[in-house]
Amino acid sequence: MIILAFLAGIYIGFGCQLSTVVKTDCGGKGTCNYLGGAAFSVGLMLIVGAGTELFTGNCLILVGALACCVPVLSVLKDWFVVWLFHFVGSIFVQAIIFGGGSNGTQMENNIYGATACSVCEAKMEIDCHMMFFEGILANILVCLAVIMAVASKSMVGKILSCFFPLAAFVASGFEHSIADMSFFAQCTILSCGK
Repeated sequence: MIILAFLAGIYIGFGCQLSTVVKTDCGGKGTCNYLGGAAFSVGLMLIVGAGTELFTGNCLILVGALACCVPVLSVLKDWFVVWLFHFVGSIFVQAIIFGGGSNGTQMENNIYGATACSVCEAKMEIDCHMMFFEGILANILVCLAVIMAVASKSMVGKILSCFFPLAAFVASGFEHSIADMSFFAQCTILSCGK
């Protein structure tokens, strides 16, 4: 579970990076957000395709606990371990992206680094209660994507199951706790806002 959660944190980091690149100089806000969401969905496609563990998808385990099929303590342990190692994976992949200079250098951010910083600055402006409710909305769409991907028999079906719900949540401006880990790790490493 630890390795699978770590890898999922990395995969979401790839989705965040691709979303940042796509949203750089793409034009209108609505179109930009949809294209960024389409790009971000690559993260969930990698998770579903590789069979790793995603915290927001694992929130579905609560249904098993409510039906007395899974012990509540097991659910809480799963959530804690998976969330923690998403965080580690997010930091790891963003450090490698930074080391490669994809978003700039220690001295100066490039155009992608500037976009990453603006994404984080916008996220910092959101009130906590709004972020909480936007997180619920995003998680509903992520859980629907996971349910549809599990039900799909083909890899193409699994990919399409990930694409539309994730593009919808990003375009709608909803928040995703695991993606935010990666965005904030990226912005901390880039020294945004200093």
